[in-house]
Amino acid sequence: MNKALIYTHFGNKEQLFDAVMDTHVARVLDEVPFTPEDLPDYAGRLFDFLLANPHQLRLATWNRLERSGTDHEPQGLSASMRQKTDAIARAQTGGRLATAFAPEDLLAFTLALANAWLPTSPMTANDDAAQQAEQRRAAVVDAVRRLTLAADDDGEVAAHTS
Repeated sequence: MNKALIYTHFGNKEQLFDAVMDTHVARVLDEVPFTPEDLPDYAGRLFDFLLANPHQLRLATWNRLERSGTDHEPQGLSASMRQKTDAIARAQTGGRLATAFAPEDLLAFTLALANAWLPTSPMTANDDAAQQAEQRRAAVVDAVRRLTLAADDDGEVAAHTS
């Protein structure tokens, strides 16, 4: 493959990276459908996907580290995040999801928890991730479930049902 042809097609390295990110975002969307009414299950499925595809997480991490605060946000990533926060807001408005957190916060917490125990985490540096994967997945799902609980009038926490 000729480097000049690559840049002729994509323009520059930022546009090439955007195309790669858009492809990877599309893959995640296809393989891990977003379910705002069941964020714990989504977090568990995302955990599984990223554990099986660590290159996806590395690419996303590189994007956040190197391109954060720039105007080079991949279009597919921006659209995906916007669609997810809008879906969470609709689920909250419809009473299918607790409203204790803003949609953006709830999405950020869900994504962070799904990523917390993956191989790029400093917590797993000396760990047998495969041995711990099932327990950690369960912890991720439970933590996200707790974030989606609503407090009743007495301040007691109860599952928010539809």
